[in-house]
Amino acid sequence: MATIDVKDAAGVTRTLQAPPGNGQATMANSRPVTIASDQSAVPVAAAALPLPAGAATAARQDTGNTSLAAIATSVTGAATVARQDTGNTSLASIASSVGGVATGSRQDTGNTSLAAIATSVNGVASAAKQDTGNTSLAAIATSVNGVASAARQDTGNTSLATIATAVTGVATAARQDTGNTSLAAIASSVAGKLNAVASASFTRPADTTAYAVGDLVANSVTAGSVAPMSVALARVNGGTGVINRLRLATSKTGLALTETFRVKFYRTSPTSSVGDNGVFATTNGIAAGYIGYADVVLNQAQGDGTKGSVQPAAGAMTFQSGAATTNLFALIEARTAYTPASGEVFTLEVEVCRD
Repeated sequence: MATIDVKDAAGVTRTLQAPPGNGQATMANSRPVTIASDQSAVPVAAAALPLPAGAATAARQDTGNTSLAAIATSVTGAATVARQDTGNTSLASIASSVGGVATGSRQDTGNTSLAAIATSVNGVASAAKQDTGNTSLAAIATSVNGVASAARQDTGNTSLATIATAVTGVATAARQDTGNTSLAAIASSVAGKLNAVASASFTRPADTTAYAVGDLVANSVTAGSVAPMSVALARVNGGTGVINRLRLATSKTGLALTETFRVKFYRTSPTSSVGDNGVFATTNGIAAGYIGYADVVLNQAQGDGTKGSVQPAAGAMTFQSGAATTNLFALIEARTAYTPASGEVFTLEVEVCRD
């Protein structure tokens, strides 16, 4: 840019840029202008502005850069008969196609109007087609309710009435072990086995040696020969139940009616470490599944012996027999001093409710 020399007030020569000439200059020949930070709006006038690269023009309407008006016209108006099988179809044409173009030769395809489908479901079933899914609801109902016969009672093709009769009426004695049993027969079978009385007895040795409190009362003076009483209390092997009451009787008469004996129950057979008249002891009481006891007072004199009855110590005694037996096992312990008769017989009866 051109310069000129001028002197300032002190007479010093200064070089300044020459003022620009009139008219528009290039950037290199123009002086920069700084606009104040508080400058108000500067008006700009332009007769026309250039378009950016790629802008849509009349010549570009066939591309994705198309006006909404052109798109709307395409959707509602461009469908033709030749284009009904493509996605380029107006909504009006599609609706017309669904409602009206089904023909007899097209009933087996998806190109069927709703009216034709409804007629097909309700009306086209025939005798020859009863074994297929092409059956009206009315025909299906008739099939379920009416076609059962005596020859088909063993299949699923049986009416509800026939099934009901089979459940309630055909049970026989020979079929009580199967699922083909009436409820009445089942109830009768179970009820007869709930409450029962089971018993066992033994004969003590042929001596009159007196018992002290805590002595074993058993069938033999030899420990290895002591046989606990075996009482069938459970309904099945490993079965459960409740002992409600027990009775103990002896063949001896003339008792003071205060003599007391403790009956002890075990799940499996216990092993006594002493014989009759020894101090009561077992080698495997816990392992044998000791269940509990009941103390019986022989306070009922009879002409042929003496008897007593009692509930278990806890009021009722729940039990389970061994896995391979229905029996419980019992030993007797004297709880008062007692002088026995030679060869005296003890009999135990147990009232039980079986599960």
